[in-house]
Amino acid sequence: MHAPDVFDAPERREQVIATGRVFLAGSALFATYLEPVQPLQSSILIEGLLVVYLIVSLVLWLALRARPTSEPAVCIGAHTADLLCTTALTVLSHTAEGSVFFLFFTFVLLAAAYRWGLKGTLITAEAGVVLLAGEAYALHPASLPARLFGNAGLLMGPQFAFGHLVVRCVYLVLVGLLLGYLAEGEKALQTEAAATARVVAKAQLGGGIESTLEGMLNELMSTFGVVYATIVVEETEGGRMYVWEARRLARGNRLHLTARPIVPEEQADYRSPREAGPWFARRTRSGTYRVADLGHAQLREHSAGAAPAAVPPALAGCTTVLAAPFGLREQGQGWVYVLGVKGRLTWKKKLALLHRIVGAAAPAAYNAYLVGRLRSQIGAQERGRVARELHDGPIQSLVAAELEMNVLRRQRAAGPAELAGQLDSLERLVHDQVLNLRDLMEKIRPIDPDPRRLPEFLAEQVEKFQRETGITAAFAADGPPPNLTGRSSRELIRIAQELLFNVRRHSAARRVDVSLRSSNGSCTLQVADDGRGFDFDGRYNQKALEGMRKGPRVVQERVRLLGGTLAIESHPGEGARVEVTLPQRKG
Repeated sequence: MHAPDVFDAPERREQVIATGRVFLAGSALFATYLEPVQPLQSSILIEGLLVVYLIVSLVLWLALRARPTSEPAVCIGAHTADLLCTTALTVLSHTAEGSVFFLFFTFVLLAAAYRWGLKGTLITAEAGVVLLAGEAYALHPASLPARLFGNAGLLMGPQFAFGHLVVRCVYLVLVGLLLGYLAEGEKALQTEAAATARVVAKAQLGGGIESTLEGMLNELMSTFGVVYATIVVEETEGGRMYVWEARRLARGNRLHLTARPIVPEEQADYRSPREAGPWFARRTRSGTYRVADLGHAQLREHSAGAAPAAVPPALAGCTTVLAAPFGLREQGQGWVYVLGVKGRLTWKKKLALLHRIVGAAAPAAYNAYLVGRLRSQIGAQERGRVARELHDGPIQSLVAAELEMNVLRRQRAAGPAELAGQLDSLERLVHDQVLNLRDLMEKIRPIDPDPRRLPEFLAEQVEKFQRETGITAAFAADGPPPNLTGRSSRELIRIAQELLFNVRRHSAARRVDVSLRSSNGSCTLQVADDGRGFDFDGRYNQKALEGMRKGPRVVQERVRLLGGTLAIESHPGEGARVEVTLPQRKG
């Protein structure tokens, strides 16, 4: 939970109202001392009431200074006392033209507006009207009904100024409406400013984009009083999408946050039209949605071409949806969805508030995103440095040791057979470690190939594999260069490296063939060897492999995230064939 806003903390509001009450009571008492109210008996009663009111105000002011509180019982009790005291003063000082203490009602309305906004102010104004009417009836029991019901024959006692009562009642209602409206607007501005400041404050350089989006979700849920919100981010390069889903748990009011990448086949369920602005949707009883954006005054039934935006299928079933986009400039696009919003504000005000908060927080999210990218690039450079150091240090030393043992093995004239076996075993061990270190070096080395040069890059990898392992390897490319994204190209290279690594470690193959085929909007990588094969016989797709818990897990995960397909054909003792197919970019 965030700390209370220092500009509008409930405790501070009560202290301000208590200070105003002391000044009001003291000023009124001083004014009646300078010019007593007539008749004299009423003046004595009024001064006594003001003295009591001033003492109570001072005690309350001191109590709030010593121990600030905003308990509802204290607020409602103080407000009721203000209203009743004002009514008593107007009764005691009543004349045909009204009461000089009628302006006390303005203070009561201001206090209501400061505490509760428009609704509380209007309720206070209505209570004032009822009290004024009751006062008029108590002072002129016959005149008021006569004026109200038009029976002039019932007039008794002094002349009753019915017009003054109407003017005062209208004054209370209009002033209450105006003050409540202004207080509501001020409260909305303070809420927006405070929420925006808290969201921006979450964008600490140490937290990155995840911390920023988590803070944004937390503050938006607190601001709108909802228990569920989500953020979807789509990167421009590679088309990767991520979703952050936040749910407020009932126990302890804790926030449960989950973040995950969206697999390609599910991306359409989370995507909103890029050209759509902020929009609001309400679910109807029939299951359809009435959707509108800030440019439309009314909600309209969602139908093809009629609504400004479509509710993503992943959010279907929610009663209400507030959505606002935020840009990451050339890096990507994001959407914020606030679900199940309720409250007294209209949907248009809620949507405008969400749009302003998200718009103000978007630069912070963009900066956090850039920091994350910078860290990733620095990490890639550091991995490259480690790979170079491995190549120039431990690998060279191991190669030298391997050569020395090879020389010793050839130079031995007639050593014991046991010594020869140990030298052979040691040589194989060192050789395997050299290969393992080279594999590790390749895995941590950053790669950023041009997708148009992907066949050339794979050919170099296959040639290097043959040179380092002694296994006969060949590469073939069929069709035009594949039209893949930068991310898909990098992942396809990693998949090829992983498959070749598995061939060297596990297959005992003498030959491996690698091919790349591009046609019909897809790109297929095939790696076939003549080794042991897998521990199953036949051809299986990825779903079947996952069900059997067979096949290379790392390759399966990479293919799934890329939205591709995987198939493995294996014949134990005869070899295996692995096919990875990825979709190409359109156009």
